[in-house]
Amino acid sequence: MTSVCVKGAQTGLQRDDRTLVETKSLQRVLVVEDDKELGSAVCQLRNESGYHASFTVDGVAALEQLNTIHLPDLIILDLMM
Repeated sequence: MTSVCVKGAQTGLQRDDRTLVETKSLQRVLVVEDDKELGSAVCQLRNESGYHASFTVDGVAALEQLNTIHLPDLIILDLMM
């Protein structure tokens, strides 16, 4: 399960066939948190700060998201899931 919050625009990196290319995009944050309410709150706070934040509820979903086209600039990870 992945939730997405979007706001703001800045320069970022994008994956293109295993290479990174600079693009005009949002600063991306991936939040990995098994508590849905807390993950949603962190996502909303990042959104209000001008980031593109998404969150997943487990490590498997986070790894799947890392294999998508857009790499996060920051990962906020709950280590005690």
